[in-house]
Amino acid sequence: MPSSLASAEGALTADERQTGAAVLDIGARATDLVIYEHGAIAKTEVIEFGGATLTSEIATRFGVSLAEAEFLKRNVGIAATEFLEGDELVAVPNCSHGEGTAIQRRDLARAIEACLETLWRRAGSTLGSRSLLGGVAVTGGATLLHGFGALAELRLGRPVRRAAPFGGPGAAARQAAGSRADRARTSARVPSTG
Repeated sequence: MPSSLASAEGALTADERQTGAAVLDIGARATDLVIYEHGAIAKTEVIEFGGATLTSEIATRFGVSLAEAEFLKRNVGIAATEFLEGDELVAVPNCSHGEGTAIQRRDLARAIEACLETLWRRAGSTLGSRSLLGGVAVTGGATLLHGFGALAELRLGRPVRRAAPFGGPGAAARQAAGSRADRARTSARVPSTG
């Protein structure tokens, strides 16, 4: 079984696969989208977008190395400007020269949000108007960005939860709790879609 299908199997419960659900597995270079309906795979798609896409965009936009861009993404990255509580300067440690610089966190959020639009557009098009009562499970390092789950729900128009497909017993419950906490933190700042 290809790893994307194994990942999808592990990220969803049997009930979710039966009632209809999708897994958006964001890898380093590509994202696998697997849609289940009536307990079986209904559609798969590979989207040319991954965590490295974000890192590269940050490096280009701010003129920093890939290592510095990865640091920014992991440590102060945020999925959209609407999740910011004010603005702040963020120090960029210069990994190769010893000197750093500073950027506005709002500018970083804008760059990440713009880059994520490619993912939302492609995934939304593939999901179409399918009735997926189980929602969308997202997995991969990029999903750890602050606000990612709430933004995914807005852009995809469906319930979204974070999943760890190979997380062991109780992983689904831990992710559900984390996803609820993420939504609770951002619900006051995110306009309702419906």
